[in-house]
Amino acid sequence: MFFEIDPALAVNQRIRDLQYAHVNQRGRVEFSADLDKARESALYDINNRGNKVAFRLFNDASSGNSLNDPGNGFLLRHGWILVWSGWDGELLPGSGRMQLDAPVARSSDSPITGPMRYEIYVSDDEVNRVNHGAYLPTERGLQETTLTWQLRLGDVRVPIPRDQFHLHIL
Repeated sequence: MFFEIDPALAVNQRIRDLQYAHVNQRGRVEFSADLDKARESALYDINNRGNKVAFRLFNDASSGNSLNDPGNGFLLRHGWILVWSGWDGELLPGSGRMQLDAPVARSSDSPITGPMRYEIYVSDDEVNRVNHGAYLPTERGLQETTLTWQLRLGDVRVPIPRDQFHLHIL
């Protein structure tokens, strides 16, 4: 599904860096997102990290992302149209996740760059970052990357020496 929004409208001013996105000949920012739907009354299912949740919550399905596994079919038997759209532009593709293809914010003719912090939290020996990508680092960013750790949120961040870690770009 394709969208376009007017960056001059007040309601769109809260979208971060929208003023830097490329505009089409109508002065609007274009973007696209995945969109799936099923039957008669509409239920807009806001996905969680690109994963559809309605089938799991209402239909006891084992996986919410496959339209071929509607579980017990409760919503469909009751005539609901299920609508999903991608809204998160940093998700990795795969497993039927809904994605957003967002425009790149630009200043003049080049993308905006600057410091970026990406945090990963580990709980119960699992990393809670499963389906997320991140902004790709620049060459300078790769050279100047830092890594820190902390035992608990709010603790002082402890730097890890640069020669003790390697950044792998997928």
